[in-house]
Amino acid sequence: ARDAVVERLATMGPTPVEVIERIVKVLCQKTGGQPARALSQTGGLRTAAALLNSLEKNLSQSVLQDLEKRNPQLGREIRQKMFTFDDLVLLGPAALQKLMREIDLRDLAMSLKSAGAHLKNILLSAVSKRAAATVHEEISMLGPLPRREIEAARGRIVKAVRHLEDAGEVDLNNLRNTYRNELLV
Repeated sequence: ARDAVVERLATMGPTPVEVIERIVKVLCQKTGGQPARALSQTGGLRTAAALLNSLEKNLSQSVLQDLEKRNPQLGREIRQKMFTFDDLVLLGPAALQKLMREIDLRDLAMSLKSAGAHLKNILLSAVSKRAAATVHEEISMLGPLPRREIEAARGRIVKAVRHLEDAGEVDLNNLRNTYRNELLV
């Protein structure tokens, strides 16, 4: 049922934005998600991916897996448009350095508060030693943070990646395909 809604959203033609915003609002109320950003288009793969990115991770993955069982091609296409905070490990050093210039170090510290050591090391390797020390200090001074604040900071970082992608400075499709090929080998 939920996967059918996402499938229809991904394959639909032009629809008034107000209608889509209402649907997204109702879906987010029912699932506890938050819209990733205001919708500027109706339907399509990016809109479906944005909706799935705004949902809780387990729910998003469940919906996507159900969709992939029914429509494997569409599921793959939507998955290629999705990008999460954990996917930052896919970025190369040059892309990470560009990203670090776009984000606030406080957002970086908040987003890394509950991140794994591997992700922390990769992201902090893209900043100067002094900046990395500042981020470590900020993390230790933050204390416990509500999950929504961490997710908000992560969302701002993912938004910065999307901005770099829109500017043609990062090719996320290439990154995902390379990563998938490495997993298949």
